[in-house]
Amino acid sequence: MHLVLRSSKAKGDWSFRRPANKLKIRQIVTKFSEKYGIKILSLANVGNHLHFHIKLSNRYTYKCFIRAITAAIAMAVSGTSRWNPLKKEPKDRFWDYRPFTRVIIGFRAFLNLRDYIEINELEGFGFQRPQAKFFLKWHQLKILDETGK
Repeated sequence: MHLVLRSSKAKGDWSFRRPANKLKIRQIVTKFSEKYGIKILSLANVGNHLHFHIKLSNRYTYKCFIRAITAAIAMAVSGTSRWNPLKKEPKDRFWDYRPFTRVIIGFRAFLNLRDYIEINELEGFGFQRPQAKFFLKWHQLKILDETGK
């Protein structure tokens, strides 16, 4: 399953790519994926949004998993808690939308998602999308040449 979590508030100190936040996010995702039996196949941290490629062990655990990681990431990044919440106005929500999900069926879709997440990870490092696509294709061809010899 492809999962995207986006926040327009994730800028500056709240950016997901900030080293302290990046570590917190990785720990949160690891903790809750182990707790709910969800396998994280890949994760791309782009700064203001996160791309996941996850494999669910049970479809009923998704609801608990997504509720836990969205709340934990929002609290870890923004420094809020139950006793120190963000303002109650709708425009002050941390996440922009509900999590975007798409079920991946077939090997071709799996490969496309893998490449898409790698391209987004490269964009998070500062590459432009055409440069990231070129680098990814070049890297894949290089690996094919090495294994073919």
